[in-house]
Order: sequence, then C-alpha cells, then structure tokens
Amino acid sequence: MNCPSCKSENTKKQELIFEEGSSDGVSDFSGSSSEGKSISGSLENNSITKLAVRCAPPKAPWPSFFFHLFAFIAPTVILLNVMDFLPSFMSGFLTSLGKSAEFFWFFYLLACSMYFLRYKLWSKRLWSQYHSKHEKWGKSWLCMKCGHMFEQS
Repeated sequence: MNCPSCKSENTKKQELIFEEGSSDGVSDFSGSSSEGKSISGSLENNSITKLAVRCAPPKAPWPSFFFHLFAFIAPTVILLNVMDFLPSFMSGFLTSLGKSAEFFWFFYLLACSMYFLRYKLWSKRLWSQYHSKHEKWGKSWLCMKCGHMFEQS
C-alpha cells in the first residue's frame, strides 16, 4: 500500500500499529529484606506508545445501559423510601396532588418513559456512529514516513 501523500511504501495498518505499541504484562518478584523476612509480590504493567495512542480504535460509547437503568431505578427507590420521612407539609402536598399522590406518580412515570425513549434513540445513534468509525478505523493506514493517515481504497 502506497501513501497517497508522499508515495512511500513504508505504511502500516492502524490496527497493527496499535497492537504493536501497546502491551500488558505482569511481573512477579520475590526476595528478602535486610531483616531476613521474605518479600514477594507482583506488578501489573500497562504501557502504550504515543504512536499507538494516535492509532487507537474509537472508544465505545458511554454511558452504558446499566447507567441508564440505574438512573431509572434510583429515583424511584429513593422516593419510595423518603416519602415516609418527609416533613408533614411536603407529604401533605404530595397527597394533595391526588389520592395517594397518583397525579405525582403518573407524571413521574411519564418522565421516566420519555427518558427511556430518549435513551433508546440516543443510544442507537451513538452505537451506529461508533460502528461506522470502527469500520473506518479497521480500513485505515498510516504512512510511517510522513505520518499521513488514509483509508484503503
């Protein structure tokens, strides 16, 4: 594959550059202290070169489904647990909205369902963008001479 910018043949696929430039490892060590006590342990080593950072794949979208699920469940649990401990004027206000605060719960559930719909649409768009970027990244090359990034044609 030749670089379209400088016509050099010194090109590599970005996937390969990323794999070559990043490493994960574990080092085990053991020994003895000056007091004669035995010492042992292990160290995790994660390293990545600047070139590998530049050629890294696109990051997956965040926040995840579990974040949004928590965003639905947490306020409900908090509201259910706090309702008993609210000052009398607030609990009276909530019950005055309707019998057993049905009015409040209706709008709360409506807001949750709108949030869920927003999440589904937003998530679908983010994941489609991520998949197209990842596919483009898989076809991308880097010229090792001039640093030009290009796609395989």
